[in-house]
Amino acid sequence: MISIKRRGETRDKLIEAGLQLMLAKGYTNTGIQEIVNQAGVPKGSFYHYFDSKENFALAIIDSFDRNHLLKIRRHLSSVETSEQNDFSAGQDNKSPYRSTSRSITASTSGSITTSTTSERALDRLLAYFRSVVEEKGDCPSKSGCLIGTLSQEMSGQSELLRARLAQALDGWRAEFSQCLKLAQSEGDVRRDLCPIELSEIVLSGLEGAILRSKATNSQAPLHSFIELLPRLLQAI
Repeated sequence: MISIKRRGETRDKLIEAGLQLMLAKGYTNTGIQEIVNQAGVPKGSFYHYFDSKENFALAIIDSFDRNHLLKIRRHLSSVETSEQNDFSAGQDNKSPYRSTSRSITASTSGSITTSTTSERALDRLLAYFRSVVEEKGDCPSKSGCLIGTLSQEMSGQSELLRARLAQALDGWRAEFSQCLKLAQSEGDVRRDLCPIELSEIVLSGLEGAILRSKATNSQAPLHSFIELLPRLLQAI
């Protein structure tokens, strides 16, 4: 049982190391030796789990997409998943961007569990995009979106990766579309465009802003996107 767990941990270490390296350097400039060095595992471990670098990249995309879809769904659902805050540290982890109501439950361990509820679908969508901006930090040139980065580099070189990258983007767009449809029914989002069209514009705008921020090493394009997005979406 322990050996199975350790094998899983080794695979996870490889995927995490590969994700960070490919996010910073891309697919082509990331070598297998560099990956195993960063993961702290023997080179033979790589080929135990992955028969090629291409299949390794596919596993990275799967992991990134799965985690990011969970993030999107947490933000866009009417009740977000619980957040754990260190009560003893006295930190306030409320995002300044969220329009929410909160119920707080103290635990015997000294932490508090905060359940966050956003009443309006548009508020939840905007909170998600603002969280993306917050995650980029003060050095956008060293961050970015793995899906966007690999799409630019690999779509013309690997049909396997291109198809999986497109699937990831389609999944995100579908989540946005569902939320926008609800926001339209609430009267908060324009109805002259269908949710699918709006979600396509929104996703393309986000990925473009991330790319521009990375190229300019500035958050300005992301902040412009966040500022203009409500004006683009709101009912006219």
